[in-house]
Amino acid sequence: MVTLRFDATARPAVERPACKAAVSALLYVFFCVVYIVVSGRIAAAAASSTEELRWIETAKGTLFILVTGALFYAVMFVHWRRIRSSEETIIAQEGALLQSERKAVAAMCAASMAHDLNNLLMSLAGLVEGLKGLEKGDDFLRDLRARVEGGIESLARMSRRISMTAQQVLPAQRARADLPAAIAQVAALVRKHPDVALCSIHLPEGPELAATVSRDLLEEALMNLVINAAQAGGRGSTIEVRCCREGGDAVVEVHDQGPGVPEESAGRIFDPCFTTKPAGSGLGLVAVKTFAAAHDGAVSFGRSPLGGAVFTLRFPLAASAESGQGEARGRLKAES
Repeated sequence: MVTLRFDATARPAVERPACKAAVSALLYVFFCVVYIVVSGRIAAAAASSTEELRWIETAKGTLFILVTGALFYAVMFVHWRRIRSSEETIIAQEGALLQSERKAVAAMCAASMAHDLNNLLMSLAGLVEGLKGLEKGDDFLRDLRARVEGGIESLARMSRRISMTAQQVLPAQRARADLPAAIAQVAALVRKHPDVALCSIHLPEGPELAATVSRDLLEEALMNLVINAAQAGGRGSTIEVRCCREGGDAVVEVHDQGPGVPEESAGRIFDPCFTTKPAGSGLGLVAVKTFAAAHDGAVSFGRSPLGGAVFTLRFPLAASAESGQGEARGRLKAES
């Protein structure tokens, strides 16, 4: 894997567009002036009368307009084709991300339902076990208890199937990843998003860290956190992504300059489909929560020194993640 390190602030592909536009306009004016002066002298030398000079100037001006118009069309055609291609790429990426987040919601809901169902079945099994002492040879009660036990066992099998389905939805393949490099790659990709393009993404230098993770879930989680930070801070704001080590855990923090998390929303922001944005889906932070749950980690939020919110992802580093890899993805199975 190629290691990428970004020590400076990430910037858009085109820097200082106003300056570049001014330089392009000055170059255009310069070449036009040169063309007018040189062609005017040639026309004056070639013309034998005022009428002939007027005709040459008319033809010269018409040709200039046609040539520059054709060049302008070609330049704008290429420019707008690139913009359309970029928009189509962004739309496709957002569609794929939304579909993946919907699957993650389904997986989390299924896991939660399996967990609650399993707890209920354990309670019912305890009650049925307590009824054995009340049968006292009564065939009817014995038969009734056997039927209830059969129903409990059927529900337990259903709970296991639901849990297995949830596991199949979440990406199972994991690999050792250099976290600073992975964060830098995600930052380079997500800055093409229209909400992020005009923001500054700062990646402070951090220690070398590696963890065994699902790259798909990690990228989804980081992309959603950075996009949320850009939308909270607005145009021209700064986003800072920090990565450090605390004990045996990797800690990734995404800071923004927005208003922070409102107190009335603090208890619900990780709920599926809850959103404070007019066009939001309420699934972005679910992807973050899914990554944390699948990697035996946690996600939290607080107040950032930048003035906005900070969302913190904490999960085991490679050494502990490799030794407990079965636990991380076996949580759903254990619950059933």
